[in-house]
Amino acid sequence: MQKLLFSIITVTYNAEKVVERTLKSVAEQSYSNIEHIIGSSPYIMLCAEK
Repeated sequence: MQKLLFSIITVTYNAEKVVERTLKSVAEQSYSNIEHIIGSSPYIMLCAEK
């Protein structure tokens, strides 16, 4: 049986101080079938690439 896809959408505004912690938290989840949709500001995309 296939696992359900769980989508997490993160919308941010002036969140440079917490966005890296948010991305790390999502990446460390034990459920493996996750997609994480995040904003597209240059700073956020830089953190997402780490």
